[in-house]
Amino acid sequence: MAGITYLLDAYPTRPASSLVVLCAMRGVISFCLSYGTVSLYSNYGYDGAFGLFGGVTGIFGVLGVVVYFTGKRIRKFVAPWTAVEVTGKASMG
Repeated sequence: MAGITYLLDAYPTRPASSLVVLCAMRGVISFCLSYGTVSLYSNYGYDGAFGLFGGVTGIFGVLGVVVYFTGKRIRKFVAPWTAVEVTGKASMG
């Protein structure tokens, strides 16, 4: 849930696009992890697969802690891309 908050804080003018990217990446990651599960279990056994999935979960957990402490700098870094463009015609975003 914290990732959604940081995305919406970093891109306040484009919340719908941010949420679409977040959901799409979550789907891609879960597909990639589940795509090779059968061959992973047959090659490394249940302990190896459990260790791999635990490692991936740990990496995402550490990444969440890093984002928690560097969130202000990340938002400052992406601030130039969040400016609202003024146009004379209707646009999609």
